[in-house]
Amino acid sequence: MDNPLKYVEQLAECAAQEELPRGHVLPQALARLREMRTPPLVRPWGVFAAGALAFAAIAVVSIVSYDGNVTPDPILVFFKVASLNL
Repeated sequence: MDNPLKYVEQLAECAAQEELPRGHVLPQALARLREMRTPPLVRPWGVFAAGALAFAAIAVVSIVSYDGNVTPDPILVFFKVASLNL
């Protein structure tokens, strides 16, 4: 919205439509704040499936990168040659 005053007027209209609370309102206000801040509940199987998928993707990438790597590591070659000369 470009006009902030119009936004305040709309908020006032929405607030006027709500029912007025009775009694001590602090627990109700805190409950509403908690509802607004908490993310939706995530199912544990969904988290497990996402982790398994990520693990499988890492495994595939590591296997493909290992098979495509035809040049040996220079440090590994150095230690092999040094161990042969002992």
